[in-house]
Amino acid sequence: MDKRFISIKPASLSIAIVAAACFFGPAALAQQTSKLSASYAKAAQASLQSIESDDSTSQEPSRATAEVLDAADTHASTAEELAFAKLLRQVQLRRLQDNDLLHAYGKLIEVENSIDDSEGMFVRQQRDSALSQLADGEEDIMRREVGCFKELDQALSQRSFQDAPACSAWIQRTKISHQDSLIRQ
Repeated sequence: MDKRFISIKPASLSIAIVAAACFFGPAALAQQTSKLSASYAKAAQASLQSIESDDSTSQEPSRATAEVLDAADTHASTAEELAFAKLLRQVQLRRLQDNDLLHAYGKLIEVENSIDDSEGMFVRQQRDSALSQLADGEEDIMRREVGCFKELDQALSQRSFQDAPACSAWIQRTKISHQDSLIRQ
């Protein structure tokens, strides 16, 4: 009787293993991250660094950044790499739009600081309030950019990509802002 029990045990164990593999296999595969090739990750990292350091505006985008992005695009061959390349393009567009805002903020701050200090207390309080709001806007822009760039840098260093929530939220703000401006017109 012991021999029959032992001979049945391996058979039932293999059935259990097969059942577990069938049951947990799809979930385990869905949770795996997609790997980026070494050549694409290196080219995309150069693109990310170029975007981060780019202080050009949407009216005059950097030709150098565009060339680095184009070079990275040539290395993208898998669906994940193509998705990452598309995300980098969206991030670059958002960066240019933020640079537009930062340049405008800088000009406004310059103008506000050049106003005569002999004005009344009420005018000075309004000016200080406006300058504070501009500074908050600049800080908000920088915080969103840093969050996105950090996520992308981490994905590239690990050579894996699933999603980038900070980048998605940052890019989504562009779409919402654009839709709001169309509605106001």
